[in-house]
Amino acid sequence: MKKENVPWDAAERSRVESRILNLRKDQIGVLAVVVCGFRKEDAADVAQDIRHHGTRSGHLPILMEEATSQSDLLWWLDYFENAGGE
Repeated sequence: MKKENVPWDAAERSRVESRILNLRKDQIGVLAVVVCGFRKEDAADVAQDIRHHGTRSGHLPILMEEATSQSDLLWWLDYFENAGGE
């Protein structure tokens, strides 16, 4: 997958970080693998680091900056947030 690497402005970054931190660990792991290309073997560790350290996690900015695109990351966030309503 080709990566877009469009920078987030400060307000967008804060909103997206908050949305990611509200996800379950398994959902964060999926983002890491599907949207950012982390190895499947690392998904649980990445998710645990983000859940444990929150905004201090080194993986959180990587998750946002290495996403295939902002639109992909936002689509998955929307999907996870709205899937619980069904």
